[in-house]
Amino acid sequence: MDVNTAKADGWTLTRSCEASNYFAGNRYVLKGDTAVMLLFDSNGKIAGIQNGLPKSAPGVQALKSPWISEENMYVITAYFTNPQNICGGSRPSSEYIGDQLLLQIGDQSSDTMSIPFKQEDLAGTKWVRGGCFPSMGRHYWYDISADMNCDDFYPMFLLYNSGHLTGFGWVAQGNAASSRYEHPPPKKLGLGFFLSDTKPKCIANIPSLTTQHVYLEKRPYLSFC
Repeated sequence: MDVNTAKADGWTLTRSCEASNYFAGNRYVLKGDTAVMLLFDSNGKIAGIQNGLPKSAPGVQALKSPWISEENMYVITAYFTNPQNICGGSRPSSEYIGDQLLLQIGDQSSDTMSIPFKQEDLAGTKWVRGGCFPSMGRHYWYDISADMNCDDFYPMFLLYNSGHLTGFGWVAQGNAASSRYEHPPPKKLGLGFFLSDTKPKCIANIPSLTTQHVYLEKRPYLSFC
């Protein structure tokens, strides 16, 4: 998708590269729904995606990094390219959508965590192997353990199929309203999402969850890990 296609489909500019932002890109939102906010570079190419979780949503408490507090919402940001090349930079002609996945982990767009494209490259990191859910993929969760405190639950998960990154997603406590969100019952999150020895026990005590999947392929329903 480029910015002209987005505008033709009804997406509207809410923040631009010219503004002093904590993130990089021209932000577009569809009909005021901040559950998905698209970031385009100065040449109109897709460059990233954001999730804006309303602070007023039931069950949403103060969220910490990598969430950023912005007015009436908490925002989490992922880039599909080096954020330093998004606003006014020179994006290499060889670069294509999905050649990188970077999670912004601080209040500057340069502060990012690189997500491995190959599942084997997760070895030695804090990403923990989770369950396989057909039509989604093999889940990986960041720094989880059975006895962890769910206040420390990281808001991003990764999806791998045949050893390659095919998607990712956001997760937060609370019940935010949008057709783009899912609300899986915490007590029913089983082996398709976690492995029994590392599934956090505290999840069963969470009143509600808001999740969202972002797929990097056209046919996620064919994903079987």
